[in-house]
Amino acid sequence: MKTLVRIYIYCMCCLSCLTALAQVNDTMTVAVHDSLPAASDSECSASIPASFRTPGKNVINDEAEHLYPIYLALLDISEGEYLDSMRVLHIGDSHIRGHVFPQTFGRNVANRFGAVEYKDLGINGATFSSYLRSSKMNDVYAWQPDLIVISFGTNEAYDSNYNPERHYRQIDELVVMLQENLPYACLLLTTPAGCYQRGGRNNPNNLRCAETINRYAKEHGLPVYDLFDVSGGERNACSNWKRSGMMRPDGVHFTPEGYRMQGNMLFEAFMKAYDEALQKM
Repeated sequence: MKTLVRIYIYCMCCLSCLTALAQVNDTMTVAVHDSLPAASDSECSASIPASFRTPGKNVINDEAEHLYPIYLALLDISEGEYLDSMRVLHIGDSHIRGHVFPQTFGRNVANRFGAVEYKDLGINGATFSSYLRSSKMNDVYAWQPDLIVISFGTNEAYDSNYNPERHYRQIDELVVMLQENLPYACLLLTTPAGCYQRGGRNNPNNLRCAETINRYAKEHGLPVYDLFDVSGGERNACSNWKRSGMMRPDGVHFTPEGYRMQGNMLFEAFMKAYDEALQKM
């Protein structure tokens, strides 16, 4: 995967070069790593509940086409032309530490393409800033992932003293450190689905947090999956999850069914982006 990404960067995103790369055949055997169990039929259902009010478009925003090396590698893997497995790492807070959300996405990707290894490294209560200073960063570097999905923001938004500019700087600190230590890894930011404040009060920081993550991604040419907007946005995201019975009583975390839904939604958006990328190759 590292060789593929290097070639992509050196070609400066030239479409003709990408097309030529896609036609290269490897004579070596593909190594398939089934690091995750097969997904059940229910986990493969990625439709958003009809009861969700004002859901946003279930898409990954990637104007800079940052994820194209990943799509190209997955195409080669699916056609048996790739000599190695792809490593996908999901980092984040307690939503990731609970495993269901990231591993639902991971199982779907592995089942769809084959030679994909998937790992999640979450920390309860983590923020962009605290994760950067944790021992988990050594594990991130050591695993040498090809794609890193970055899911923080809930704990930032839960803070009554939330500051968008401080949050922006903290995102930048983590992203810069990842790019310096893993220069050929692709990054995908996600926004949190939203949370209530203490006592079940509406949390105005949900929207501000999502806007900060989206703004950072846009200004730095990174892809972003806006789970908050997909879930219903400022007016309905939290109430949609609560009304459907997929938010826990703490108003912050979700049920296993809710996390599976989020993993399937992310996979659906990922496959839409992959299919659109293939049409341009």
